[in-house]
Amino acid sequence: LTTKELEQLTNLTKIYALVLENLFTKSQLTFWDGKFEFAFGEKINGHREIVLVDSIGPDEIRLTQDKKPLSKEYLRSLYFGSDWYEELERVKKESPRDFKEKSQLAPQNLTEDQITYAENIYLTVTNTLTSKIVIFGQGGREHAIANQLASAYQTNSIFVIPGNPGIDGEKIQSIDIHEDEYLSFCKKHKVDLAVIGPEALLEKGLSDQLQTHGIACASPSQNAARLETSKAFSKTFMQKHQIPTASFANFQDSNAAIEYIKNHAANDLVIKLSGLAAGKGVIICHNKEDSIAAVKALAPNDEELVIEQFLTGP
Repeated sequence: LTTKELEQLTNLTKIYALVLENLFTKSQLTFWDGKFEFAFGEKINGHREIVLVDSIGPDEIRLTQDKKPLSKEYLRSLYFGSDWYEELERVKKESPRDFKEKSQLAPQNLTEDQITYAENIYLTVTNTLTSKIVIFGQGGREHAIANQLASAYQTNSIFVIPGNPGIDGEKIQSIDIHEDEYLSFCKKHKVDLAVIGPEALLEKGLSDQLQTHGIACASPSQNAARLETSKAFSKTFMQKHQIPTASFANFQDSNAAIEYIKNHAANDLVIKLSGLAAGKGVIICHNKEDSIAAVKALAPNDEELVIEQFLTGP
């Protein structure tokens, strides 16, 4: 190995070790040690690629659960002291290169309970090394996100809350639970990642709540989401930071908004409900009568409004 290749190999091993440590820290398993087997492939642009030869599976790592040995250690404990094991150890000393071929005895058959236990070890480790994801929402956007994440090899299961029957698939399951149960569900199922689709949940601060309890969330915080959930906030933000935007005025009094329209020089105005309105909170008006009617329709109870300059063109 060149010095550079050795450095690359060392850094790659450290990365894998840190990833495994992080994964097992969140599980009920204790990770003691393991091995990575690497090889160098063909040269690409003057550098040999590094290939991970062995998968990081139960055979290559030493684990315990409640101080009980797992993986190979469990199987060794079943065979240790048997005639086959004793003969294998004796032959290994005499012919270390071909002891498996020279051994005459076969290992004893395991019981069904022992086999089931060994299988469960592999399932436990697999579930630890793969991600559980929750997607909040039920529409086409969430469906697309779920399909894309399901194609990732490290994804074990995806829960979509509330989802819909069209979203369900091999790894994807719709779960309809009350909002009060969202956090407890994620904690109970040891969810690794949450993705929040609906802006209404961002407005309520679900992202902040999940992250406070250690659940990674690929969604903006409640504060950041205000750029989407409050048009009045986002317009004021743009004005403050000199980001080009149409001229505007914010109102929390419908009568004041109507007076503003009557006294405005322009007839063409855009009336917007400041909060979330499922795509139905904007009315483009080309005369004062329509603008006043829009205010009455969108804000009958003094809901917050933005009245904006009407712009055309690119």
